[in-house]
Amino acid sequence: MDADKKFGKLTVNWLTVKDLVSQKKYDEAVEIMDNMLMFLGEITLKGVREVDGVSVDLWKDRVWQMIETIGLLPEIDEDIKDFNF
Repeated sequence: MDADKKFGKLTVNWLTVKDLVSQKKYDEAVEIMDNMLMFLGEITLKGVREVDGVSVDLWKDRVWQMIETIGLLPEIDEDIKDFNF
C-alpha cells in the first residue's frame, strides 16, 4: 500500500482478504467477505453506487470471484441438476 494514500474501510478489508487468502487463512478471509457482502447488500438497497472510488457492483463481483476462486462454492451443475426451470 502507498503510505501517502488513504483507503476506505472496504478497500482495507479487501486488501486484508487478499493477504489472508495468499496465506491460505480462508476462515478469516471468509468472515471478512461475509461482512463485506452484507454491507454491500445494505448500501445497494440504499441506492449507493460507489464506495472508495469503485462501483458497488464491481466490489460485489470481486468478492464473489474470490469466493469462487478459493473453492468455497460447490459446482453449480451439481446443485441445480434436479431443478426444473
